[in-house]
Amino acid sequence: MAQEVLYDLQIEVEELDDGSDYRYMATSSDLPNLIVVGDTVEEVLDLAPGVASALIASMRAAGDPLPETLRVVSSTPSGLVITPDAVGHADTGTCLSSALLPIPEV
Repeated sequence: MAQEVLYDLQIEVEELDDGSDYRYMATSSDLPNLIVVGDTVEEVLDLAPGVASALIASMRAAGDPLPETLRVVSSTPSGLVITPDAVGHADTGTCLSSALLPIPEV
């Protein structure tokens, strides 16, 4: 059975006002290629861990190094943890969250 690694990932959610099909976009400076879009903040925060997991697995499979900004956490909670660090910024239309992602080792 594969061992799981737990990553602490900072996620920034931005409100889109560009006429696109989606209203919110999540990105992460910890995992630069992570882009998740959705109709609500909750939707992008729900989707982000799965997209991040797939991205990390893809990087490992290709032999690409993981970003140094991606932090491994030593203790594992009972499940996925997503906690808001800030509840939106009226001036920028963004909010930040921190997600702990259990990712199986390859």
